[in-house]
Amino acid sequence: MKEFGHFDDAAREYVITNPATPFPWINYLGNEDFFGLISNTAGGYNFYKDAKFRRITRYRYNGVPMDNGGRYFYINDNGTVWNPGWKPCKTPLDSYECRHGMNYTRITGSKNGIEASVLFFVPLKTWAEIQKVTLKNTTAETKKIKLFSFAEWCLWNAATDMENFQRNWSTGEVEIDGSVIYHKTEYKERRNHYAYYAVANAKIDGYDTDRESFIGLYNEFADPQCVMAGKPGNSLAHGWSPVASHYIEVELQPGESKDYIFILGYVENEQDEKFCKEDLARKQSGELITSQASDVTFVNKTKAKATIEKFSTVEAVNKAFDELAKMWDELLDKYVVKSDDEKLNRMVNIWNQYQCMITFNFSRSSRAVWAEAWASAIPTRISWASYIKCLLALANESSTSLRHSSLTAVATTSTSHSPSMATTTSVVASTTTLCGSSSAQWLTLRKQATSQSSTSRCLGTIRQAQRFRSSNTSRFRSTTWSTTSDLTHCHSSAVPTGTTASTSTVSLGIQTRASRQPRTRQRA
Repeated sequence: MKEFGHFDDAAREYVITNPATPFPWINYLGNEDFFGLISNTAGGYNFYKDAKFRRITRYRYNGVPMDNGGRYFYINDNGTVWNPGWKPCKTPLDSYECRHGMNYTRITGSKNGIEASVLFFVPLKTWAEIQKVTLKNTTAETKKIKLFSFAEWCLWNAATDMENFQRNWSTGEVEIDGSVIYHKTEYKERRNHYAYYAVANAKIDGYDTDRESFIGLYNEFADPQCVMAGKPGNSLAHGWSPVASHYIEVELQPGESKDYIFILGYVENEQDEKFCKEDLARKQSGELITSQASDVTFVNKTKAKATIEKFSTVEAVNKAFDELAKMWDELLDKYVVKSDDEKLNRMVNIWNQYQCMITFNFSRSSRAVWAEAWASAIPTRISWASYIKCLLALANESSTSLRHSSLTAVATTSTSHSPSMATTTSVVASTTTLCGSSSAQWLTLRKQATSQSSTSRCLGTIRQAQRFRSSNTSRFRSTTWSTTSDLTHCHSSAVPTGTTASTSTVSLGIQTRASRQPRTRQRA
């Protein structure tokens, strides 16, 4: 896959240098309540906790072309229209790079002397996605460009959003307050939540909130009529399909760069705090704009404004990004595996741990849609501590190495359900990829093992699982593994949050004995 990108182990990133990947390569944003999926061309969507009932932005599955809709930034440079992430315009770029990292993605593109870089991430403990856009003039001349943002609102329920058009086309509502576009569909009727898309550190020169007005009835994401014309429509969505687009006129001196902070967020209000009556005067003065001229119910924007203010400076955004990076560094640096195999080290020390932790976080969504995310099948809702202890006890009592067990040495870190404790596992004997219907039976056995509280009581279930796996060797990749350190070093320890755990290093040697490897899907 070197044609499309490569791993950067030092930065813990996968670097994509060709935007036309065989399939959209997805990364995950968010770590607690607010989540997002983002492709290498900025496609994808956001949701709050529940990917079905709290879908914030719209995404089309099985679309033609693939991966249409997402977080788009359009640049109109004297008639040349392009996107930093190549799509949806697909204008040939002078350079392109996407870096999928630990809970963040940075997409950079350049065209005709303008470099545009967008950093996407969700700060810790925040119900919002930050999009920091950096525009730089690399020429010796002054450049004047027009920047358009774009996000399409989902009408909250991801399923009925694609079905019940007779009703949906009558519900969309928005408010525009300065540089913030609020999506408040059904807020006054039956909901206590709304979403918003803001420019936190700059005034806008225009906006659009109606999709057909912005894109055009017979146009596509690749050629929105407002972007092609180089001017906003200042449209107001009232029903139909609400969107959020900001318009900013940018002037850059030679060598100058400017940062624009976009925030896509979500808010919930208590029933007695849903509305703000004081906004009536602001609407009458023209400072606040709503879908309906007769509207006298305005969303309580206190929480949204607090988040926007918190991340209204580049310094605040950089600090939040550093905090996110520090969290992942501390998580992944606790236990490190060193071997002679660079690819093994990479997968064990970075990507397997990352996948396990992301799967755990996303599993809190009761209806997280994994098909487009290619998520791991590991059931991380449960703690692995007892399971690991069983495996290690079984290994210690055996006089031979773990043969015919179809186990692969994997380092991982998981979090306990207690908010004050972080349970970390140094090296986990993890199951390999499962093929066929028998995987469900193995999963049941594995859950039985983890449901036990005592190590000794679990050994019988683990042995039963191993016998099951041994009798189904054709369905699994069988490996033999050994450690140059004592297996007792592979332990599970509870570390109070905020404390520093010592780093354990385990050297592994792995031999693959299977002649037929299971099919795997390439993912960033």
